Amino acid sequence: MKTDCAPQEIEKLIIEWTEDKDDPSYGQFATASKGGHPHVRTVHFRYSEFFNTLVIACHTESSKWKDLLNNPQMSGCLFSHKRLVQIRWESDVRLISGDTTNIQEKKLLTILWQQIRPDVRQAYWNDMIVSKKSHKHTSTKRCPSFGAVIMYPYLWDIYKLGKESYLDGIRFIYTLHKNEWKKKKASIVSSKFF
Repeated sequence: MKTDCAPQEIEKLIIEWTEDKDDPSYGQFATASKGGHPHVRTVHFRYSEFFNTLVIACHTESSKWKDLLNNPQMSGCLFSHKRLVQIRWESDVRLISGDTTNIQEKKLLTILWQQIRPDVRQAYWNDMIVSKKSHKHTSTKRCPSFGAVIMYPYLWDIYKLGKESYLDGIRFIYTLHKNEWKKKKASIVSSKFF
């Protein structure tokens, strides 16, 4: 496992962004199916201090979970109009299901369960009751089909938009090489490096 989820300047931005109540960190989470078909959906990204990386809540019977079981990689994109920044990344992932015996993983699931909205918790239980018909509903108890995805990025693509003009934007790509982040300035419209 990688220990630094991002270079310091990006990590600082991620922590600030995921804790911002006025500009929540909703973004796109992309996976590929077993057959190679792309899937993208909007999720709420959160920062886990213990795991020092981005995490999301995930239903263990969702297409997202199934995709990640077959191919444990994803790419993500966050955009903040408030900050005029777009962050894209590619990442290896680790799936944490409700039957984990790891204490820290159990804590992560508990924290994520408490952080999601009550109506989302209700939706997890409603789905469980309809499909299994064996569990009694309670939104305070964590649903057995509730899981987490821990991300271990190996590439970050940061684009800071220009305030006055698109041409004033600046873009950097960071790649993880032998546990060190390498930074390169990149074109704002192509994959060329400067």
